[in-house]
Amino acid sequence: MQFNTGTTSQNEKVDGSLPNMVNEQGDDQSCPTSGANPPLPAGGNNHPNKRKRTTSNIGSSSSELSTVMRERSDAIKLAACEMSSALTSDVTMASRRLHQISEIEFGSSFYWDATTLLSANETVRRWLIGISENDHALRYLEHVIGRKHNE
Repeated sequence: MQFNTGTTSQNEKVDGSLPNMVNEQGDDQSCPTSGANPPLPAGGNNHPNKRKRTTSNIGSSSSELSTVMRERSDAIKLAACEMSSALTSDVTMASRRLHQISEIEFGSSFYWDATTLLSANETVRRWLIGISENDHALRYLEHVIGRKHNE
């Protein structure tokens, strides 16, 4: 038995691969947008109009499966991208907060210890972001690093 694999969707190249995501300006888009392919509802196999599979519609079912798998893949990529963005945002905000503390000299050993700690520890990042006064933020960093900033 042979399946008809010659069908393609509008987003699929003839060889079966997906195109690079490029917007109208020609910029690569590393993350799909949430409006492109919304996540599939739970129990996605419950279609009211679903036909029984027969030999005459095997090619059609194969195309539907390809479309469903592509949409699911896009939803997984979007979720991963959103989680990555949230993490990057946290690190970026903590880094900006660190640079607001004028007592910490850029490039000093205390500065590098602070950046290493902030990149690795989410709790420290969130506490630092939440401390509004520079003096208190500096004291907090000195406490979690275990030494004074001018040592």
